[in-house]
Amino acid sequence: VYLPNWCFSILTLHTVVAMAVSVMEYCRSDYTEFSETPPGGENVATNSLTWYHKAHWILHSTSITMAFLVTTLYWAFDKRELVPSSINEHITNSVLAVLDLFVSGTPVKIFHMVYPVAFAMAYAAFYVIYWAAGGTGKSGEVVLYKLWDFESDPKTAIAYMVLLLFVAIPFFHLLTYALHSLK
Repeated sequence: VYLPNWCFSILTLHTVVAMAVSVMEYCRSDYTEFSETPPGGENVATNSLTWYHKAHWILHSTSITMAFLVTTLYWAFDKRELVPSSINEHITNSVLAVLDLFVSGTPVKIFHMVYPVAFAMAYAAFYVIYWAAGGTGKSGEVVLYKLWDFESDPKTAIAYMVLLLFVAIPFFHLLTYALHSLK
């Protein structure tokens, strides 16, 4: 239900997929290091990516950008008391994202901002459907986020959603690109 949960899940999935891709490439390296032809004999261009590399790249672009967004949204608009779960959901994700940017060799492309935007659009659609169906938060509150209060001010809620999708996410993706460029 909550955006940090979605984002932490995508960050976890990205990390697991990155590990799996790394292990697969490491295991294949002995075979392909001395061969021009990959396993199975098919001829593949040396600069082409497999489907799992592409999936990893999409997850990387989405999880890193969204981690920065969630941390900023929380500390700017929704800050509550500092408890371990809050630290885990709203600080650890960005720390892991920065570490990933500087340690991994995954490139960041500006055009890839479409992936976090698509992810956020999916969350926004889910949020609106959840709200319209009468969904509530942990304490039974109808409004999960004050910025997106469709009950009392639907125009402002829509404006904030549009700003998030088409201003905030591109900004954080450009920040991700800039941090990656520092390497």
